[in-house]
Amino acid sequence: MPTIQYFLTADSAIQEAESNKYSLIGIFENFNIPQEQESIVVPSFVIFSRIKNTRNTTRVDVIIKNPDGTELSKIHIPTEPTKHEQLTIAAIVQGIQFSVPGRYAVEIKINDNPVAPLDNQFLTVVKL
Repeated sequence: MPTIQYFLTADSAIQEAESNKYSLIGIFENFNIPQEQESIVVPSFVIFSRIKNTRNTTRVDVIIKNPDGTELSKIHIPTEPTKHEQLTIAAIVQGIQFSVPGRYAVEIKINDNPVAPLDNQFLTVVKL
């Protein structure tokens, strides 16, 4: 059964061509809505995660849910059938609007099956 080793958010991720290593730029925990604004549109950020026990993975989806549980965004990550036991994903999220402060759950699905989340697997939007 696939399990998540870690879950991070960052401004961007760069993958080196030769080594396939990632460099994360601007790791953060919260999105801040300025006091004078009702909502915030985030132009781009990355959800970065490593998942164990992923042999034969053919599909990965990252779903962001509003605080009320409704789907806000879904990112499909193209994958070749994996022969490895772990998979690193860098899901680029673009142009998402957070309308209310709160916790936005992030669900990761492997081959259409939800992967058990970590305790910190959410996005936090804070009104300043």
